[in-house]
Amino acid sequence: MSDVNKIESVLFASARFVSVKELCKFTGVTEQDVPSIISELQNRIEGSSLVILEQNGSYKLAVHDQYTDCVAPVVHAVELPQNIMETLAIIAWKYPVVQSEIVKLRGPSAYDHMHQLVDRGFVRKESFGRTYKLVLTKQFFKYFDLPSEASKQAFLDKIPGEVHDTVKEIDGEIDTLLRTKDTIQSEKDRDDEIKKAMMQLKTS
Repeated sequence: MSDVNKIESVLFASARFVSVKELCKFTGVTEQDVPSIISELQNRIEGSSLVILEQNGSYKLAVHDQYTDCVAPVVHAVELPQNIMETLAIIAWKYPVVQSEIVKLRGPSAYDHMHQLVDRGFVRKESFGRTYKLVLTKQFFKYFDLPSEASKQAFLDKIPGEVHDTVKEIDGEIDTLLRTKDTIQSEKDRDDEIKKAMMQLKTS
């Protein structure tokens, strides 16, 4: 088996960015040989639907942007029903976002969607006043690897059209909520500082 075939196999199987050290570990090639092997592999796949991406010295075998629309529905729909996928797309689009905003956009069924997304490890909930802040997890970014703007758009295209019509209105409400929370926290921090200063005066 040639070194090019070995590198190609590892990149294909990993479906993520693989460091030079990992490529050497898995294939037995030397670090000095990796750049020339990658170059040869790039020449081999030139003109195909595949491309090799480079990021901070790591490499990934990916699909050209022009084929994203063909691949995205297959990859993203493997484990997630359409309605849950739509909710996840909205969370990713509006991230960071609070649970109440998603419920306003998707209706009461969003509670069940978010519960399933938490169970699957794509989303994590954090307490945020009377609601929850939704946080995208490492599992999300690993599973939905979106290296380019075209790929991101293919993912976000799953958002139902009617949702876009109500976003600006809700954005204003959420911004107010976030500003209010920040103000309350600032006032609390200030009060704590005042109390601390008063205690120091009493003990001095």
